[in-house]
Amino acid sequence: MSAIPITEKLLFNAGGWQAVKPARELLKSGRVSEAKYDPPLLTGYVREGAKNYRSGLRINSALDVENLCSCWESRSAGKICAHSVAVGLGYLNPSAPAEVAPVEPASREAPAGPRFVAAESADATPATLHLILPPNFIGAWTKGQIMTVVEAEASRKRTLISALPKNKAFGADEADLALIEGLGAVPAIFQNGMATLSRDGFLRLLPALQNHPRVTFGKAIRATISPVALRPELLVELRGEGISVRAKLPSGKGRGTPHEQEHPPLQGYGVAGEHEEEGKNALLLWNATEAWMLRNNEFVRYGEGLPAGSTHLIERPLLLEADRALHFLAFDLPRLRDAFDVRAGEGVRLPEIAPAVPALELWLAGTLSSITAELLCAYGDRVPIKALANAQDQFVFRDPQNVDRVLMRNLDAENAAVSRLEQVGFARTDAGGFVLHGQLNVVRFFATDYPRLQRDWKVILSAQVEKWTGEIERVTPKLEIVSSGQDWFEVRYSLTTPGGEVFSNADIQRLLRSGQSQTRLKNGHLAVIDTAGLEDFEQVIRDCDPAQTQPGLYRINRAHAAYVEETARELGSAVADRREALKKFITGRDASLDAKTRLGPLAKMLREYQLAGFDWLARLAANNLGGILADEMGLGKTVQTLAFL
Repeated sequence: MSAIPITEKLLFNAGGWQAVKPARELLKSGRVSEAKYDPPLLTGYVREGAKNYRSGLRINSALDVENLCSCWESRSAGKICAHSVAVGLGYLNPSAPAEVAPVEPASREAPAGPRFVAAESADATPATLHLILPPNFIGAWTKGQIMTVVEAEASRKRTLISALPKNKAFGADEADLALIEGLGAVPAIFQNGMATLSRDGFLRLLPALQNHPRVTFGKAIRATISPVALRPELLVELRGEGISVRAKLPSGKGRGTPHEQEHPPLQGYGVAGEHEEEGKNALLLWNATEAWMLRNNEFVRYGEGLPAGSTHLIERPLLLEADRALHFLAFDLPRLRDAFDVRAGEGVRLPEIAPAVPALELWLAGTLSSITAELLCAYGDRVPIKALANAQDQFVFRDPQNVDRVLMRNLDAENAAVSRLEQVGFARTDAGGFVLHGQLNVVRFFATDYPRLQRDWKVILSAQVEKWTGEIERVTPKLEIVSSGQDWFEVRYSLTTPGGEVFSNADIQRLLRSGQSQTRLKNGHLAVIDTAGLEDFEQVIRDCDPAQTQPGLYRINRAHAAYVEETARELGSAVADRREALKKFITGRDASLDAKTRLGPLAKMLREYQLAGFDWLARLAANNLGGILADEMGLGKTVQTLAFL
């Protein structure tokens, strides 16, 4: 089968305008890299915030395009996202890649001893290793001095590993090869055949001993290192106005049975002491990141990769009051969930943690030649702060609308707002504000970017700025829906100012060719041409692939109605649609209230995402359209469809 060529039309048909518009912005901002096409796979990387998504498409045919992006939108909704479309645009518009200096991989120095290879290797002498721990292990651990001896058995002789010939290869099984790898951090073993390990050193070695059949206390008592890690439990309980957090360790009885053992306070660093459990001695071994239990001559690991410092919860509960408790729930508890099974105590409801959405306020002051700006972020009832001010203050607070939700300061949102100001020309000042110099830049800002900011932020103008901005008028497209059919509508557009002065395309092009984007109107006001906006609108027309029935008049398929309306709204363009022909085609309208209320008691039985699916089907039906529900198996597509029917 021949390769499908990548074109902008293919990308538009696959992702729709909702993906194409932000994809173009991603490409313009230089966030797309390593875009390549090896049919049928289009792959590349897209940077967004601190994340670098591996994105792309599997293009089986012009109508069969599969999204390969790893972003949340792609995984949850299953639709083709802006990241993957941006990779396609990056492939069509390649830029010279920056040279990156090669990074040499870090290599681990080979131990100064004999060479151990796989048992079946040719010319290798078979050998087996024995690791010997102190007979009085508890005493050695308490002192922090664990004498560890490694012996090798080869050619019917058993000697210290240091006595093996240095220039000879020995064949070892998988358990011994894993042991050799772990002993690489203890070179004294290969020099002397033995070494005294600290507690930290011994705990680092234990994972390499899991399932090793020849580990003993002394030379007689076998020690077992279990390959199965048991997840400890983290119990969060109420304590006055705050919380108590403590670890509960499973006993390991029956490997994963619900039987639990709460250990008494430790006696000294990393020592639980001996305590009776079912008549057997048990010893808890731990450091900052590891926790093991020695019971019945078996070492059992508690958790894997415990966060640094979390093992101190084994020693004593963590008591937190008010604000410190909220901070722990927001930042520390999610990190601990990877290693602990978190459980809420009686009367405790663990809150949902979510980033807050700050209300953004932009204060503008100055003259036509220079304006200053201050960007404030308001979080709930807190006093508004300057964006990114004191970024180390990661405050949290209860959601005023939901006591079971804790909101975190959203530095990503603040950074995005600052970046947005910088992209339109503002520069930061030492005082944490912003400034924009030059009359041409100021006028362009108020003509193009200011209306867009008004839609998303609260913008406050000083009295002086409000006065002179009233004399600036934007030249924008005016849309007129002149006729429509069952699946099409015709649109005519002209270029006008809010005051009603009309420009022809020839007028605009003549001004632009002369290097001007501003001109005086008959009423004395200053008209500013939003060149980027006009280019966007012309791109919209091209994307819709219209039939041009006469100059300035375009017939467009109904599927693009929302695209045209959305772009016009973003540009602040007027839309004359006296018969509401455009409105009836837009599928974004809500379904009728009657459709929602018809569910009755069934609404309480459907999950939130199933209600969203029902609402989507109802909206399509309200607009005389159809659709297909597609998601993973078992999520209730049949239930949603039956509910709609």
